[in-house]
Amino acid sequence: MREKVESVSKIFPETTEDERDPREDQNEDRRREEEIKGDRPPHHNE
Repeated sequence: MREKVESVSKIFPETTEDERDPREDQNEDRRREEEIKGDRPPHHNE
């Protein structure tokens, strides 16, 4: 049963959008974009 609860908790965020500072979400989005760009293989460069 504990495994089921843990897997469900991964689906739902600890906080909702209205509880978070949108600037933090934007910073996270930028960080992820840079991480994704850094992981791009050389033959996929723009």
